[in-house]
This record gives sequence, structure tokens and C-alpha cells, in this order.
Amino acid sequence: MPIDSQVIRFHEQVREQFYNDLLDTVRVDCKQYFINKMIESIQEAVYDAYTPTLYKRRMENDGLIDPKNFDLQMFLDRDGAVTIFMKNMTTGVGNAFYIDEGIVTGRDFYDWERSQAYYLAQQGKFQRDFYTLMEFKVEHDNELKQLIRRGMEKRGWKYN
Repeated sequence: MPIDSQVIRFHEQVREQFYNDLLDTVRVDCKQYFINKMIESIQEAVYDAYTPTLYKRRMENDGLIDPKNFDLQMFLDRDGAVTIFMKNMTTGVGNAFYIDEGIVTGRDFYDWERSQAYYLAQQGKFQRDFYTLMEFKVEHDNELKQLIRRGMEKRGWKYN
């Protein structure tokens, strides 16, 4: 018994609408969740790691925890898996480079030879990987699942 082409087309439309609603849910309903997790992770992995003596942290004033420096991206692959990625786009003072890589890897970033951060970085001991910490926090937290469920229900999708 051949499957009717209208049934196939209907299935494709439902699937497309589901993914559009899912991406919209993540973009709209979950955005603040990701912002909060990024701020928590930076606070723990970066700010709590040491107190700088040679510069003043900008914090939420165009610093690492300023949400306007966060870039939230979502991708849908061919298998229907949604990938969510948040990048910190904070740049150095007066510089065009992004500072996240130097902080996360702890390499080739600090040039103040008298600082504790420089000393630890030269030994490869000053990685502050707030991205991995954020990923861990998100994966081990039920709140995101609940936000997605409520967002999808708001868009007309029902769960059993």
C-alpha cells in the first residue's frame, strides 16, 4: 500500500513546524537561562580564581559577564539534533581580539611578567575554562528541559 504524497507532505510540514517552534523556544524562552549559566560559569571559573592586581575587571560594563557580549547560536543538523552554542565576544581594552580563548586555555594571553597570572600561564596552570563548566552545568540541570517543555506547550505542542 503506497503512502499518499499528501500524507508525506503533511508529515514534513509538521516536522518543519516542530523544529521552527523548538528553535524559537530556545531563542526566546531559554535565552535568559543561557545568559545566567554563562555568568555563573565565568564567576566560578574566572573571577573566583584570582583577584587581578594590574588591571580592573570590567565585569558587566563591557566585561566578561556583560550579556551584550554573549552570542547565542543554534543549529539544526540533518538528523534533527539541535546544537546550542554560546560564545563570549568580549574584547580586550583597546584591542580587536577576543579574550575568551586566552582565558580558557591560559596560554599566550598575559604579558605582565610580574603578575601571578603570567607566572601560572607560563607553566600551563591557568586555564579557566568557563565554556566547559557552563556545558556541564546545563547538562546536569533539569531547568532547561522544563523551559523547553513550557515553551513548546505555549506554542501548541502537548506532552504526555
